[in-house]
Order: sequence, then structure tokens, then C-alpha cells
Amino acid sequence: MFPAHFRVVPGVRSYLRGMNEPRPFAELPSRLERLLTVQQLSDYLGVPVKTLYEWRTQKVGPRAVKVGRALRYPESHVIDWLEEQS
Repeated sequence: MFPAHFRVVPGVRSYLRGMNEPRPFAELPSRLERLLTVQQLSDYLGVPVKTLYEWRTQKVGPRAVKVGRALRYPESHVIDWLEEQS
């Protein structure tokens, strides 16, 4: 399994094998929330994607976060922003 120059520490194989197993949803931190894509938020609000980008530059829409190079909108930010609008 491993090249001859690798030294395998006892118990490591079972640990590494467990890393590929998915964790049950109940074990995930409760602070995780759904992140909406720009397209999903556009569809939900009924506004063009271009409008969301304009709102972001003008700082008038819901707060977005960058995930790598992608823009995402946490549901809590969208809910807070919608409540502020009413």
C-alpha cells in the first residue's frame, strides 16, 4: 500500500481510513447555515443578478461573504436585511 521508504505508525491506517467517512449531520457545528449563491438570492428576491452586484458595491443590499472566489449570502444576513427593509 505504501512505498518502502514510508514508515507506517501503528494505528494511523485506521485513523486515515476514518477521515474519508462522512460525519453524521448531527455532529456538525450548529452554527453552520445555508449559503445562497447570487443566482439563488436573485431568484428568491425576484431581482436581476446585476442588481445584487450593484447593491453590494453601494452597500445597500444584504451582506455577502467571499468563499474562495465565489460570492455567497448567509441566510441570516438575508433575513436581517429583509427585516430592516420592512
